[in-house]
Amino acid sequence: MSDLLYICLDATDASVENEVLAGHCEVRMLGATSAAELKDSDLAAADVVAVWHTIWLDEALFARLKKCRAIIRMGVGYDNVDTHAAARAKLPVCNIPDYGTEEVADHALALILGLYRGVLGGAAKL
Repeated sequence: MSDLLYICLDATDASVENEVLAGHCEVRMLGATSAAELKDSDLAAADVVAVWHTIWLDEALFARLKKCRAIIRMGVGYDNVDTHAAARAKLPVCNIPDYGTEEVADHALALILGLYRGVLGGAAKL
């Protein structure tokens, strides 16, 4: 196994990551709900840091990343990443531009059909 470390700050399930990254790096899911919960030892050892939406990545957090080579925002935007601070720290930030696109469209159409067919009104009485 490589000595590279991939950490996800605010997730707990590593099943997909372990399957995809097996043999390439160690995967750790920290499951934190705030930056205060993150240990300096985990952050300092990370080569790649991923984050969903729970934790704000700012200049103070970037300063705790000693080896990090990239930040991955697990979603469409950069809502919780200070991209200017990341640039000053010379950390590239990636996102997933198509995350949930089909699911959101399917859900919107299902809700439209539900309203049109009166399904949602019946469900509200349950």
